[in-house]
Amino acid sequence: DVYKRQALRYLLKDSKIPYTLKIAFYILCALLFILLYSIDERVMLIAFIVISAYHFGEERSAGLDGFKGTKRLLWSFAYGSSIFLLLFYTNFSEFNQVIEQFGFHGVQPEYLQRLIVPCLIGQTLLLLGSCVLGRIPVFKTLLIFVELVSLFVLFRMLGILAGFTLYFIFWHSIPSIRTQIALRKNKGETFDLLTFSKQSLPVYLLSAATALISVYYFQNGMISLEYLVIFIACTTMPHVLVMAMFEKN
Repeated sequence: DVYKRQALRYLLKDSKIPYTLKIAFYILCALLFILLYSIDERVMLIAFIVISAYHFGEERSAGLDGFKGTKRLLWSFAYGSSIFLLLFYTNFSEFNQVIEQFGFHGVQPEYLQRLIVPCLIGQTLLLLGSCVLGRIPVFKTLLIFVELVSLFVLFRMLGILAGFTLYFIFWHSIPSIRTQIALRKNKGETFDLLTFSKQSLPVYLLSAATALISVYYFQNGMISLEYLVIFIACTTMPHVLVMAMFEKN
């Protein structure tokens, strides 16, 4: 395990690593997800949602210093799950189309409501408890509630695909870049925007290109909604895995 962490650290952080190797690592992650889809498409969809939900929550908890250990893990999963459930609930018919194409039966809105409520209550109790104890500022607590309400409204307006894209770019990817910069500075590393861009550019360009091509083919009726979701998963999951391992190291 030690050797694996050292190898991964070298791969992700050494600027001398060729772009082709970084891209190959990204593509390998995507291919592994495609393999999972070929084995069991339902497991692939569940894995995509669960892993992404936790990672989205983990990124959002980066600015909440009052959460440590188990509390951070629980809150991260509750918050990320809330985002996905709000997206699914506000675009219920599209959500049913997706899961039916992956071999699931359609569900009723009440089913999603029963999942949303525990997630919202759980993260609210953790937030308020930490706020009362003075571990998290009141402003940050209120900001999260305002954020969830705003996302609920935006998701209703945009639809499931545009809503996910909006959240992934503005609520996750951009803050994720800020987190990477903060981690480097906290470790005493000199920050050079040009060098950082060169190290990250191949992966971000590959992600953007894959997403744009997938949406183009879908809008022109050249691929089904099922394959669009697979493309999105193969774009998102390598990013999730790379960032999770980057933060761990």
